[in-house]
Amino acid sequence: NLEICRPYLGPLVGRYSDWTPLHERGRLFPEDIDVADPWQFKNVRVTW
Repeated sequence: NLEICRPYLGPLVGRYSDWTPLHERGRLFPEDIDVADPWQFKNVRVTW
């Protein structure tokens, strides 16, 4: 429940932006990403 955490989090602010998980991706090394649909799971997961 977020209400339990609220005193420790401070103000919560929501803002719209044009950011996607593909922002600045693939610059350092090639990645297997889906540029047609930036919000696919393969674009946001962390791999080791």
